[in-house]
Amino acid sequence: MKAITTSTLAVLLLGALTAGSAAQETPPSTPGSTADPIAAEEVSDGDMALADLLLKKGLISQEEWQGIRDKIEQRQAQTVERTLQRTLQRLAQEPPPTSWSDGRFDVTAGYSGLKITSPDKDFSFNFGGRLLLDAAGFKEGKSDLGNGTEVRRMRMKMDGTIDRVWGYKMEVNYGAGGGSDITDAWVKYGGWESSDVLVGHQKVTFSQQNLTSSNWQLFQERSLPHAFIDSGALGSRRLGVAGSSWGDQYYASAGLFGEGLDDDGKNNEDWGASARVVVAPIRNEDQVLAVGASVYVRDLSSNSNLRFSSRPESHIAGTKLVDTGIITGADEVTMADAELTMINGRFHAEAEYFDVSVGRSGGMSSAKFDGYYAQAGWFLTDDTRAFSMKGAKFGRVKPKGENGAWELAARISSIDLSHRDIRGGREDNMTFGLNWWINPSMAMRFNYVYIHARETAEKLALASSSEHAGAFQVRLQVVF
Repeated sequence: MKAITTSTLAVLLLGALTAGSAAQETPPSTPGSTADPIAAEEVSDGDMALADLLLKKGLISQEEWQGIRDKIEQRQAQTVERTLQRTLQRLAQEPPPTSWSDGRFDVTAGYSGLKITSPDKDFSFNFGGRLLLDAAGFKEGKSDLGNGTEVRRMRMKMDGTIDRVWGYKMEVNYGAGGGSDITDAWVKYGGWESSDVLVGHQKVTFSQQNLTSSNWQLFQERSLPHAFIDSGALGSRRLGVAGSSWGDQYYASAGLFGEGLDDDGKNNEDWGASARVVVAPIRNEDQVLAVGASVYVRDLSSNSNLRFSSRPESHIAGTKLVDTGIITGADEVTMADAELTMINGRFHAEAEYFDVSVGRSGGMSSAKFDGYYAQAGWFLTDDTRAFSMKGAKFGRVKPKGENGAWELAARISSIDLSHRDIRGGREDNMTFGLNWWINPSMAMRFNYVYIHARETAEKLALASSSEHAGAFQVRLQVVF
């Protein structure tokens, strides 16, 4: 085999560089090629080293060496430019990072969680959750309320649709105290245009405040009279079946409910029925006026241990200032509720009145309790509250501006748990709040609650039956 001389190498190097430049001006098209353009066109530093050697041996002139150097730098620059252009073209053709599809299903990620949907929209699966972090400090009266922090709610949920008309939801809460419990576990049929039926563990169809998610409440905690529906013997959630129907200006629902998932057997004989109707004579893009009523009747077993009590609108508070204790002989409860909702641009308001009657066995007199709340909010930014007739309740706040939505809020609330031989006490609160809705998933809340409880001397073992206290609390929440 004949040896390759240095002069031959010089000719080959010059020819390769010339051919390489021409090839780059008219690059071949290879359909379906997935080769890495950098790997295919990378210029080696060895080319320049060889040119240096040829110059040193005197086989090429200084002008020829400079020409080789210029061509090498030109090829390197062209390689970088072409690689950048191809990368930008590839990125332009790809879907945004919040959405992906391979033809068999579509995947999206956003403020409502991670969603997988079939191309025909017949099947869907959504994974989401919420994290609510609270801190509170108290100006205490006579009771020890206790400053502190807590994970108020930490929930994970899965929901979706099957064959378009069937739906399901499963949600678990890991809340304060370190325990876990199932909040929602139901199956839905929604094959009608504006109606559906839910079977499983769900919210009782009673009270707008109860049915509006804790994510979108105006304040960190629901008002004092929420204690009626949230009592252990009644429960804001129960196993049952409920149907609802809605239109542009009405909502109606009714349900039959048994026990709760956490009942240990003593309430197995309990059954209840509820109904709610809401009519909205005014409803457009910026205005809503809605009135409604709810009723919830429940037959109690002999071991129901019915009891009404309420924290002072702060879950961190370690003492319930009003408490009936176990109501002896309670065998039936009837609750009625009247509600009013109004939205006018940035302004919104709602109010509810609750009337509760407890029937008692053994010739004991029935007991009657009541409560109410009225609250209003005003957006400092150009935002408004969302209200849907499907459920007749408030929904997610979606800020219009990059800096989020800012909202002022005020509320008065009252609950009276004293009647005849039952001295549970009365509490009247005033709450002021500032909400910063950072984006549709995140928010910060700042609340101050002025607390006035009275007629609780027996429970508190105090000489005076009245006390005043205050609570400042803050919440950071993430919902997806």
